[in-house]
Amino acid sequence: MYFEKTKKLLGLMNYGVPRLFLYEIYIDGIRVWLFILCVHATFMVNADCIYIKDLDTDFSKFSYTNYDKLYSAHIKAIEENRDINYEGIDTVKIDIPITAHSIPIPNAMDFKNVVFVVNNKTKDLALFEHSNKLTSIEIDKKIIGSTDYSSVKEFNCKKILLVIYDQNNWVSERVGYSHPHTRRDILLIENGECGNEPIMPYDNDYSSPICSYCDVSKDSVICSNIILYRTKDSIHKTFCLKIENSNNIQVGNVSIITPHSELYGDAILTFNNCTNIKLSNCFINGTYSRKDKYGYGISMNNVYNCMFETLYGDGNWGIFGTNNVNTVHIQNCNINRFDIHCYGKDVFCYNTYFHSLYNQFISFYGKLIYYRCMFKNFV
Repeated sequence: MYFEKTKKLLGLMNYGVPRLFLYEIYIDGIRVWLFILCVHATFMVNADCIYIKDLDTDFSKFSYTNYDKLYSAHIKAIEENRDINYEGIDTVKIDIPITAHSIPIPNAMDFKNVVFVVNNKTKDLALFEHSNKLTSIEIDKKIIGSTDYSSVKEFNCKKILLVIYDQNNWVSERVGYSHPHTRRDILLIENGECGNEPIMPYDNDYSSPICSYCDVSKDSVICSNIILYRTKDSIHKTFCLKIENSNNIQVGNVSIITPHSELYGDAILTFNNCTNIKLSNCFINGTYSRKDKYGYGISMNNVYNCMFETLYGDGNWGIFGTNNVNTVHIQNCNINRFDIHCYGKDVFCYNTYFHSLYNQFISFYGKLIYYRCMFKNFV
């Protein structure tokens, strides 16, 4: 057996207060102790749930059917505004079919510490996702960067994410080779008033912004208590979670375990076009990457106001790979590498241990602060 969760040595306390699990797990015959601190968010749950344990399939055995049943259950729950309940399930084994799409999650998703063991020999994809649809809109670049968007009728009496993409290259090359990069910014606008600003202005002769938006008045994402193990026999990449075009995101108590592989190009947790992200109590043991081939535990592109707390992450290429990042807080973490590949502003690191690989910041503005941090083999 590739992955076996044998014991819960510490149980849960009363609902609503922190609980600590100590798992004894075996990965390809090697015993590993895994600590998971679970802090339950409180949110309303519909009485009418879809219980995953009641689906007509055997989750203890690998099959394409297990994926199909999960996908259909999640689609049904979202269409009917019902909750999805994973209580009573210990492990879900999945083969990824060639027809697979990412499984959508609702605004509040508690996986109840289920272990998803995924065997993927067909295609790269995120196992779970949450996204909102963007709509194109024309906005005068003189308005972009101001706080007053009341003249844009689509934004009045709503909470809006405005995604800005500059059609002109922000940089054209890295030292020694061509590497063009186009910048992006994301703004959060409420009732016509913007609460943040672009990293750099657009009201100039060089910039050529195009815009799109989505309404996030009722949008928030809470995703918690999931363990993903990707089998050593997988020949395609299964990412854990992708969240796009969203605001007010809380992801917690996530563990991802990846055996040694020749695969690369990982993006285990992905956040694109998002604001107000909090990731806490996250354990990333290994990535699909090599010393000379990229791959990330956390991938971000065009995000604003991110908090990473009690994150443990280690991968051959480093844990973070990001672009177009505005305001990041990292505290009480143990990671190898935080990168902003291009275009970023304001990074604050507190009481964090950086090791094995250097951090890098390209086309960076604002403040970069390390406070009570430690560095080892930081090269």
